[in-house]
Amino acid sequence: MNSAIAFCFGSVTIYWSGLVIALGAVAGFLLSYALYTAHSGRGSDIWIFFAFSLLLGVFCSRLFHCLSNPEQYNTLPLAFLDPSQGSYWLPGAVIALLPAALLARFFGVKTTTEELLDAAAPGMALSAAFIRFSALFNQACRSYFPIKNPAFQHYPFASAASYMDASGNTVYHVATFFLSALVMLCLAVFLLFFYIHSHGEKIKPPCSRFGNTARIFLAAFCSAEFVADSARSDVSPVHFLFLRFLNRAAASVHLTQLFALVVLIALMLYYGRCSAKANDQQRMNKVLLVVFFLSLLVCIVTEILLRRSDHYLTLYLVQIVFSTLATVCIFFRYRSCRDLSTDYDEWEE
Repeated sequence: MNSAIAFCFGSVTIYWSGLVIALGAVAGFLLSYALYTAHSGRGSDIWIFFAFSLLLGVFCSRLFHCLSNPEQYNTLPLAFLDPSQGSYWLPGAVIALLPAALLARFFGVKTTTEELLDAAAPGMALSAAFIRFSALFNQACRSYFPIKNPAFQHYPFASAASYMDASGNTVYHVATFFLSALVMLCLAVFLLFFYIHSHGEKIKPPCSRFGNTARIFLAAFCSAEFVADSARSDVSPVHFLFLRFLNRAAASVHLTQLFALVVLIALMLYYGRCSAKANDQQRMNKVLLVVFFLSLLVCIVTEILLRRSDHYLTLYLVQIVFSTLATVCIFFRYRSCRDLSTDYDEWEE
């Protein structure tokens, strides 16, 4: 019997990976529900938002994966009707939160879009951890880098491959999914305390009072995904649907890494603009901007070297350090926008 199958009800098959993802969605919703009702608004608001985010999350993650990996699907409509084909692109579920929040507002939710996204951020990080843990029951999100030291041939460092070497020994590869899941769990804990401590705090104009928890989550998520996607053997390439002649030139570009770089730069520029107007272009902010772009440059260079060198452990350590540094720069840019004065009555949203 296939160990990936949990239950069978006639012709209906329930997989363990699907159950873990479902539990992750429920856990993420409950966490966001608790935060939202305690700090922002009514429970019915978050129910509406959750319904839209669930539907749009499945749709977007499936759509982007299908467009990036068309060879895994017979036709585009079957991508949404036959779950046995292909896989999902996790950042698509994150992207879907924004239109879900906008739709929730359209259907009568009075809370601002930013407040909904703030409450959703810790829950999304927790759900992402469960989604990564679901790879325990399939072969998704594995690395092609082997682990030969027996001391590390176990979780969270390595997972056994589905094949053996020429000598009949089990082959172990870096368990990218497990390490990524642990990072998402740590991020969920951090965002939980960040939301409780900093949600709706006083901010200098023009920076928005709300939405900062969601932006910090997005920055940390992109930094983590940039590194994790680099180590994966099942990456999603950039695939042009109508400009097919560009596909060969873009074959080495990973969709997740491109998404991560664009989002990180956008967040840095947003907080940079807000900080410059709020603090009259402080020298430290200029330093942070230089360090940020140098960090991204190092990440890109290490990614190029990883495809041409065997020193992957050293290169990945460097990539982890500088991708984290890029997020730290964004975080400190945000911190420079906080208004630490005690006169809240004069503050205008």
